[in-house]
Amino acid sequence: MFANAWLLAFLPLAALPILLHLLTLYKLKTVELSTYRFLMDSYFKQRRRLKLLEWLLMFLRVLFVAMIIFIVSRPVIEQFQWLFVGDSGRDVMIVIDSGAAMNMRTGGTTSLERAKASAKAVVKQLARRGEDDHITVIRAGKKPAAIARGFANTPQQLLDQIDSIEADPTTANITGALDLINTTETRGARIIYLYSDLQRYAWNPVQAHPALEEIDATTQLIVMDVGPDQPVENTAISGDPPRALRPIAGLPVLLSANVRNTSTTEAVNTILAVIVDEQQVAQFSLALQPGERITQPIIVTPTKPGVVRGRFELPPDMFPDDDQFHFALNVAEHLNVLLIAGPRADKVAERSDIYVRTAIKAPLDVQDNTIDQEKRIAETISLTQIRQEELHESRLKQADVVILADVQLNDTRNTALKEYVEDGGGLLILPGAHSNHDPYNKLLEPTTIKLAAPVGNPDDETRFLPITSIDLTHAVLSAFDDEDEETEYFSTTRIYRHFPIQFSDKKTDDKRKLAWSLMRFPNRVPLMVESYMGQGKIIVLGLPASPAWSNLPLKPEFVPMLLRTVAYLRRPVQVEIAGAVRPYEPAPISITANWSKPQVQVTDPENRQHTIDIHRNNNQREGALLETNRTGLYTFNVTPNAPGAKPNLELGFAVNLDTNHADFRTLDEPAIKTLFAPLEPTYLAATSDDPIIIEQLTEKNEIWRILIWVTFAIIAIEFLLSTLSPAVRKKQAQNDTDFVEAATLAQSKTSESPGIKTVS
Repeated sequence: MFANAWLLAFLPLAALPILLHLLTLYKLKTVELSTYRFLMDSYFKQRRRLKLLEWLLMFLRVLFVAMIIFIVSRPVIEQFQWLFVGDSGRDVMIVIDSGAAMNMRTGGTTSLERAKASAKAVVKQLARRGEDDHITVIRAGKKPAAIARGFANTPQQLLDQIDSIEADPTTANITGALDLINTTETRGARIIYLYSDLQRYAWNPVQAHPALEEIDATTQLIVMDVGPDQPVENTAISGDPPRALRPIAGLPVLLSANVRNTSTTEAVNTILAVIVDEQQVAQFSLALQPGERITQPIIVTPTKPGVVRGRFELPPDMFPDDDQFHFALNVAEHLNVLLIAGPRADKVAERSDIYVRTAIKAPLDVQDNTIDQEKRIAETISLTQIRQEELHESRLKQADVVILADVQLNDTRNTALKEYVEDGGGLLILPGAHSNHDPYNKLLEPTTIKLAAPVGNPDDETRFLPITSIDLTHAVLSAFDDEDEETEYFSTTRIYRHFPIQFSDKKTDDKRKLAWSLMRFPNRVPLMVESYMGQGKIIVLGLPASPAWSNLPLKPEFVPMLLRTVAYLRRPVQVEIAGAVRPYEPAPISITANWSKPQVQVTDPENRQHTIDIHRNNNQREGALLETNRTGLYTFNVTPNAPGAKPNLELGFAVNLDTNHADFRTLDEPAIKTLFAPLEPTYLAATSDDPIIIEQLTEKNEIWRILIWVTFAIIAIEFLLSTLSPAVRKKQAQNDTDFVEAATLAQSKTSESPGIKTVS
C-alpha cells in the first residue's frame, strides 16, 4: 500500500542500469589452442568473477533507483496482521463496551471513540481478507444486544451500526455480553474482539462467571484496552430528593448536592453552581481531599406553581457526564385548609376552632430549629375559617382538607361532605359538646366507623383515661418514634370525656371498608381511627380540640400531631409521578382524577415524543415510561379529556447518571489474563499519545524512514564494490594482455608447424 501510488509509474526507470550494462558489454574472440588449455581455464575463471561483480553492481543500481521511487511513493504497512491470518468463513464477534465511563476523554478522544474507530478498522480488514467471514457487533450496555450481523463482503451496515453506538448512563453488563456470545450460533472458527476501558466495577463480575466456561478453548480472544493510560482527575455530583412534603409556590425547598472527588491522590478545588430555569441562583466554592465526599445543602424557593427545572453543575473535567445533576420540582399552590366551626360556645376553653387555628399557626411564631418540620408544614397551609351555616359545595371545591370542629351535621351538610371526600378530599372530624353522634354516623355510613354517645365527666379530673397504645408506623404519628429521646410521648395525656369509636378491622379487598386504629385506651377502645371514603381519607378523633374534655390540646404533642394529620389528609394530586428515577428504571405515572380517557405523552431530553399506555387499576389509571435511558429532564404532558378539567397538565422528572460505583480504577494486563484463566486472551492497549488505537492495529504506518536506511546500505555496498572493481579490472586487463601475447606467440609458432589449426 502506498500513500503516493501514482509515483510507482516511474518504476520502469529502474531498468536504466540494465540497459547501460548491456550496452557496455564487449565480446572477445575465442581461440582454441590445445596446448594452452590450462591457461584458458584460468582466464575464464577470472572473467566469470568480473562478470559476477558487474551484474551485482547492476542489481544494486537497479535496487537503488527502485528504492528512491518507493521512498517518494510513501509505502505503508499494517501491524498485527497475524490477528487476521487464517482461512475465511470465521465467526467474528465484536463486543464494544458502552458503559458510562467510556465517555472519559483523554488525548483528545473518548474511550468509546477509540473503540469504534478500531472496530471499524477490523471490519474493513476482514472485508478485504475474508469474504466468507461472518461478523456480529454487540453493544455491551445495560442490556447487551447484537446490533448488527452480516458477512464481511458487505461491511457498510456493520460500519454504520458501529458509528451509531452511544454510551449508556449506567454500568456496562459485560457478563451479559458474554452470555449473548455463547447463545449465538457458531458459524466457524470464532474470534472475539472485546473493546473496553476495563473499569474494575464493571469487569469484576466476570471473575469465575459461568459464561467463561462456555467459551471454547480454540476461540481467539482479543481484549482491546481503549481506556485512559493516565491518572483520572474527576469530580462527580449527585443529589437527594427534596425534603419537603410537596413543593409549594413561594416556600423554600431544601435540596442537597453530593460532590465527590474520585481521585485517590489529588485534592480538588471546584465550584458548585445551582441553575434554576436556566438562571444561576447560587454558587459554592468547595475544596475536596482525595476520595472525599461533601454534602452541600441548597435552598431553592419556587416563585410560581408548575414545573421548576434545575440542575447542579460542576466545571467540565475528563469525564463531563457526571458534572451535572438534574432535578424537577412539581410546584403546587398552597395547601388549602377549610376550618368549619360549630356553634359559638360561651367559654373560650370550649371553642375547638380557636385551638385548631392556633395550633396550625403556632410554629410560624417560634424561633426553634427543633420544630423545623412543623414550621415547613405550617408555611404551606392557607387556612380559611367559616361557620357551619356557610358550608356548601363551592366552599368545599377549593379545599384540600376540611376540619370539622364541633360541627352540628344535617342531611344537606352530610351530602356535601360525602361528595367532597369521595372526590379525593381529606376530612378530619373533631366532635364536641354540640355534636350528636347519630348524624356523624350517617356521614360515616360508607365506612365501618361508628360513634357511640360520649362518656366520661369532664368536671371530675380524678377519673381519666390515658393513651396507652399509638401506631408509631403511621405517617401522622411516626414523628414520635424517637429512640434517642427518653420522653414517652402522650404518657401524660388525660382524657376526661370522649366519643367511643367502633369499627371493623377485618381485612377486606374493598378499600372503602378498611379502617384501622391510630390510638387506643387501656380498654382497647380506639380514640383515633382512619378510613377511606371513595378517593379521600377520613380521620376521626373522638374528642374536641379544646381543653374542655382533655388536656391533649395543651400538650406539646398536639401541634405536630395536628399538622401532620392535615398534611396526610391532603387531597391527592390528580396526577402523580416519581420525582427522579435511575437510568433504565420505569418512570410510573398514576392518575387519581376521574377522567375517562386521559392521554399521556412524554418528552425526553432530546425532544422525542413517547406515548404512554394508561390502564385502569381499581379507581386509578396507571402507566409508566420505560425508555429512561437518557439522562436529563423529562416532561409528562397529560390531557384529561374531561369536562371542567384543565386542558393540559405538565409534570417533570429527572434521570441522572448513577455515580455511586464509578471509581475509575481499571484492570491491567495481568489482571485480565487472571480474569479469563484458563483462557489465554491477547491484550492490546491504546494510549492517549496515540489516541486512535486503529493506528496500532491496522491503520497505515509509513516505513519510508526504514527504506532510507536500506537505501544508505545499498549505496555503501555499491560504493564498496565499485572501489574494488578497478583493481579487478586492472588485473583482468593485465591477464588479457598476457593472454594475447601468449596467443600471438603461439600462433606464430603454429603457423610454422604443419597440422596445427587455428580457430578465431
